[in-house]
Amino acid sequence: MGIVELSYRAEEHSAEANSLLRALGCYYPVYGEDHPGRLKIRLKLIPGDRAGYSICRSGDIVEVRATTLAAGARGIGSLLSGVEEEDSDSEFRTFGILLDSCRNFVFNVDYLKRYLAVLALQGCNMVLIYTKDTYELPGEPYFGYLRGRYTLSEFQELDEFASYLGIEMVGSLQGLGHLEPVLRWPVYGKISDTSSVLLTTEEGSYALIRKMLEFYSHAFRSRRIHLGMDEAHDLGRGRYLDLNGYRNGFAIFNDHLTRVMSLCRDYGFKPMIWSDMYFRMGSRSMDYYDPESSIPAEVARAIPSGVQLVYWDYYHEEESFYAEWLRRHYELGSKPVMASGLWTWRTLWYDHEKTCATVEPCLSACRKLGVDEIIFTLWGDDGGFCDWGSALAGVVYVGNRLYRGGQLSESLRFAASAGGNYDLHLELGRMGSQGDGALSCYAPGVLWDDPLLQIYYKEMLGEKGESYWSGMQQEWERLESELIKELSAHNFEPGVCGDLHHAQNLLKVLRGKLRVMELGHKFALSTGAERIGTCNELKSLLPGLVEDFAVLEESFRRNWYARGKSYGFEVMQIRLAGQRARLCELRRRVDGVLRGELESIPELEDIASGGGFVHQYKFLATASVYL
Repeated sequence: MGIVELSYRAEEHSAEANSLLRALGCYYPVYGEDHPGRLKIRLKLIPGDRAGYSICRSGDIVEVRATTLAAGARGIGSLLSGVEEEDSDSEFRTFGILLDSCRNFVFNVDYLKRYLAVLALQGCNMVLIYTKDTYELPGEPYFGYLRGRYTLSEFQELDEFASYLGIEMVGSLQGLGHLEPVLRWPVYGKISDTSSVLLTTEEGSYALIRKMLEFYSHAFRSRRIHLGMDEAHDLGRGRYLDLNGYRNGFAIFNDHLTRVMSLCRDYGFKPMIWSDMYFRMGSRSMDYYDPESSIPAEVARAIPSGVQLVYWDYYHEEESFYAEWLRRHYELGSKPVMASGLWTWRTLWYDHEKTCATVEPCLSACRKLGVDEIIFTLWGDDGGFCDWGSALAGVVYVGNRLYRGGQLSESLRFAASAGGNYDLHLELGRMGSQGDGALSCYAPGVLWDDPLLQIYYKEMLGEKGESYWSGMQQEWERLESELIKELSAHNFEPGVCGDLHHAQNLLKVLRGKLRVMELGHKFALSTGAERIGTCNELKSLLPGLVEDFAVLEESFRRNWYARGKSYGFEVMQIRLAGQRARLCELRRRVDGVLRGELESIPELEDIASGGGFVHQYKFLATASVYL
């Protein structure tokens, strides 16, 4: 079914409704009365009297009744897909999406506006753009320096457009830890406790935080703000300890939060923070999810009033765990916000299996405990290299879980709102999984693994055996075959959803890289004629793989520049060029063996396993340490 064209008469709608319809009309066939030709459906958006929305036909007019712009936008999403009768509601008053825009990849404004339109058609009513330092602060030239930081006018433009769609833009920053991109610069040495945590006894820290709040007070009209403050594991254990001696972490944290809350009140902000530090400091092992974690009553009482705790959990697959942790949050004095995850981190393509396994029990627990605000996070750990458009399939999926009673399948809704093949997008998520659970194979581990050192390959080989890697090879071959069929059947152009040409390039490189590493391991175990035969096979494969990496770099570049700012792409370019250089080095070594100049390739023959799951580029590109 193709996308349905809609028309509307401006005089029949409020100013807010007209703004919504005009904003959607930037990307979808939602036309005013001056559009030439007679359209199939005339839409009328009417205020509703209950939560959710309803759609019904009355003669030549299809009415969408909704209490909020966000619910109305979701109803229009159903209409665009061909549904003319629907009744849907939701127990969740906040359907939020958090987009990580500071781990190398920084979304550009044009793509974000297009993304917001897709989110609106799912009923999303809150968006947070996660920034550590990727926004401009007056008088702070090194804050976000060379990182693609947003200007005030860029955020104001986004905020204006989002408001038309019924979406509240909420600032998402870091007011304590996770500030390593800032604190790396010597000019911030005075306010550094550790390499990523602010020094809470230094007035300069609060002067910087005031500038952060000042920026966001003008950037977005919402008075809600997310202050972060998570994972400050070494709080008080760096320069703080040197200057002030030991002090209990709970006391340092609450004192700091109290100071920041005072600054928030100056701007009328209603802040949220991630809750993990309270649970970590109550755990002997600093584990957020430690069942033995104990938060003293006096610490709970000292949590400043007015701050909202956000419970983030992207990992558990048991409803009972979510229910227990939500209860523990309630015991700290207020209703929490839930943060679940749409898995975009440490993967090259949105991972639907892991998302489903964690979202379903999370939502069930939230409903039973009355938690009615939820944020779905899209993180970019280790470089922001996931295809962000692929994650829109996950947004459609969770939208259908939050709004009940709708008739529209995810496939039809995704096709109409994002222009993609939903089932294929989900299937491509298996690029990083095989059989026994999502991310059982960390596909970026294969991509970033050094061709000579083979750190990830050897670890997984020792843990799971050769049949595991042969199984992955077969899985990637199957996925590539499905992709080729889709691309040959449709004239696909990259847009807001996942780029299937890029996915094909990824699969081709993954398969070629894995074959090279399999041969490298075979070389390490062989001698004589078998070793020479392996070298000849490697020699024939390596030039093609070098070229495939060059093609992959171009598709990464195309997507990066179309969807993000140019900053940060240097990270991808250096990584991919490094792969080509190391493959060429492997080719030279192989030639040396074939010419009789070398008897061995020591890196291939140096084998160990059992050291643990290594999953970051810096651990896979080299085993050396730079001091």
